[in-house]
Amino acid sequence: MASNKNKEEKAGVVENLDSHLTRAGQKVANNKKIIYVCVGVLAVVAAFVLSYLFIYRNPRLQNSWEAYNKVLLMQQKGEIASDSVAAIEFQKVATNFSSTPAGNVAALSAAMAFYNVKNYPEAIKLLEKMKLSEPILQSQAQALLGDCYVNTDKLDQALSAFDKAIKTADGNPELVPGYLIKKANIYNHQKQYDKSLACYEEIKAKYPRYTLGNGLDMDYYIEREKALAGK
Repeated sequence: MASNKNKEEKAGVVENLDSHLTRAGQKVANNKKIIYVCVGVLAVVAAFVLSYLFIYRNPRLQNSWEAYNKVLLMQQKGEIASDSVAAIEFQKVATNFSSTPAGNVAALSAAMAFYNVKNYPEAIKLLEKMKLSEPILQSQAQALLGDCYVNTDKLDQALSAFDKAIKTADGNPELVPGYLIKKANIYNHQKQYDKSLACYEEIKAKYPRYTLGNGLDMDYYIEREKALAGK
């Protein structure tokens, strides 16, 4: 019975949380032959870069998005019946097109699918090594990582992930309040009521229009945390 109670309490918490420029030290001597050599090297380098961009990189970028969109479309059409299968298919795209924007987005999609089927270790593996240049996606990836940590009882790491998500979101009113709620729920669970109170007060001060959609405003949670903190 105690084990079931602990599981129920944990489930309740989880539910609530949901160029560097280098100096060229070399001096080019005042010699035509050396200048010609340098120009020739630059020409070769330029040719290599152009070849890489137009022969390899651009087609690879296009192919990566095509591969990602194919899986996404199959998922939307119901041809991929479960999140488990979707996770594997997105992970294939992420592996085949690593270090590309589409590959990174595919990795995030795979992590989300793994999360949905409660395969938190696989989701964490993807999220911990993910590099996203777009701030909103990066913020959402960090928040998802925080949710995964919560589900694996790594609450301090979850708080750190939510902090990174908040920082990356840079005041986005659609995202930051939700992340603060997640932090508040963890602090409340840890009985650190002063910290959970600070989260609710920050939401009220900076995002006064935000609501949880349950008919209760921030004042309710502020007063609740004050009471729990003995204030």
